[in-house]
Amino acid sequence: MEQRSTELTSTLELVPVLAGDVTPERWYAVLRPATAYDLPNIHPWTAELAIGRIRHHRPGEEAHRWLATVDGVDVGGVALQLPLVDNTATALVDLFVLPEHRRRGIGTRLLEHAVEQARAAGRTRMFAEAGAALDQQTSPGMAFLERHGFVAALGDLLSQLHLDRLDDPALEAMAAEAREMSSGYALEVWQGPS
Repeated sequence: MEQRSTELTSTLELVPVLAGDVTPERWYAVLRPATAYDLPNIHPWTAELAIGRIRHHRPGEEAHRWLATVDGVDVGGVALQLPLVDNTATALVDLFVLPEHRRRGIGTRLLEHAVEQARAAGRTRMFAEAGAALDQQTSPGMAFLERHGFVAALGDLLSQLHLDRLDDPALEAMAAEAREMSSGYALEVWQGPS
């Protein structure tokens, strides 16, 4: 196994997205492969959705994004969302680094930048997300956040149903059992005012 340097020896530059030639498309070109590597079972955001969220952020939040480059090569990015209506002591951070550029201090520098920006905005708490496969207790992203002082607070379970692998007889048996157990109930559907 190849040993990677854990020290960044080149110049890391953080450029705000939408500044100069850092377009949302350029941001997405790094975001997609980095997140696909970390979460291979999750269908990635489409370019239209990701780019649209950059150009038209949610009402009630301030959003900042920086693209990380090393020697002119795009290697990662960090996004910082600052709620303006509620949870105003909170900052949400999302960072990513292309797999071939990891273990060199880039993620740490991105996180340090986000923390600095959040503090400057008066935030006292920061939230981040990291995922792991169902058969794993942890992931590189989770370990990274823990190394930097984050504590696991809420676990989510994402379930997938592969429609091409359904067991139709088993589904019909479950539906029949549910009908038996739900006698006296009816499902009603309507449109318009109730």
